[in-house]
Amino acid sequence: MFLDIIFVFQFISCIKNFRGGMIMMSQFKWVVPDVLAVYRMPREEEIEVISSLFRCVVILAVDHELRYDPDELIERGVKVVHKPVKDFDAPDLISLYEIVKEIESCEKPVMIHCFGGRGRSGTIAVAYLMTSQSLDYKKALKKARKIDPGFVETEEQHRILRLYDRLLKSVPQKLLSKTIEIGRSIALSSGKRCEDFGRGLGHASKVLELSIELVDELEKKKISKLNLETERALYTASILHDVGICRLSYGEPADMHRVYSQKIIEEHKEELDEACECSIGEKTALIAGSHGSKDPLPQDVDKETKTAIGIIRIADGLDYGLDQSIKRLKIYRRRNKLIIKVECEGEDELCELNIERAEEKKSLLEEILGKTLLVEDYDL
Repeated sequence: MFLDIIFVFQFISCIKNFRGGMIMMSQFKWVVPDVLAVYRMPREEEIEVISSLFRCVVILAVDHELRYDPDELIERGVKVVHKPVKDFDAPDLISLYEIVKEIESCEKPVMIHCFGGRGRSGTIAVAYLMTSQSLDYKKALKKARKIDPGFVETEEQHRILRLYDRLLKSVPQKLLSKTIEIGRSIALSSGKRCEDFGRGLGHASKVLELSIELVDELEKKKISKLNLETERALYTASILHDVGICRLSYGEPADMHRVYSQKIIEEHKEELDEACECSIGEKTALIAGSHGSKDPLPQDVDKETKTAIGIIRIADGLDYGLDQSIKRLKIYRRRNKLIIKVECEGEDELCELNIERAEEKKSLLEEILGKTLLVEDYDL
């Protein structure tokens, strides 16, 4: 009897694979029981057991960190989703949403891992809880940290989750999925050498992130607050603002891409409205098509929409070099001026170029807010 109890205890506590390796069941951190687990970097001798337990494995580690061959999982019938993220970093905002949607679409249970199974994996775990259980960032983080207090390690990971929180509260998931689908499909259907979203995933996501930060900072400082309809249209436009690049013909002025962006979004107006269950396509098209500093605006455009256009112009300018070197921003008051302080990582010349371009595109927002805006590097 005593031996039987010991046997049952051992069976529950661990699973032994065919090579003699052993995985303690307690090492799998179940974010949602039988649905999603987090694990550290697996070893070669653990592949057999992992493939017997999970139907999908999401790998967040970069190639040089891998301690096993993912093909061994694939050969055993496990779906592998590899979305590499640098250690201590976080995915861009669009990629974060797409990773969560990959997890949702996978056959369950799903395992995610990075190297240590805390920072990057914890970020995805929290985002999954936010998306699937309609939890805000703080509640999802609290719930995840009951499983592992080490989930989410760096400020960049916290930042992307805060932005994700605001995005999900503003844009219905069905609309967000449709917007991303359009941004990717335009490139595929153009028949040209055209990047997703026109200028690539990195730029579209960076403009989205910076637009959200500007909206959030202006609201926190009690300077300006967008209504939900306009905020939603701004974020949708931020993703799609450059899709017109894919329609440019050889020899056409580059500025024409904004005209094409507006037309493309208008062509997809019904899809966007249906996904939103609201009227959003027309305003999204106008905001996206007006992100150039000299683009004329209709005389009847309202102040809310003008504010959104002013925001996307600055956000777009801050990634003029398409290098995503502007990492984050904050707004400060200095007498009668507003200072947009940006944190930049990368080559000084590119950082300066992005800041200069944002300075060139700030006039509309200055006009709407009635304040002088200065864009500065944190180091200044």
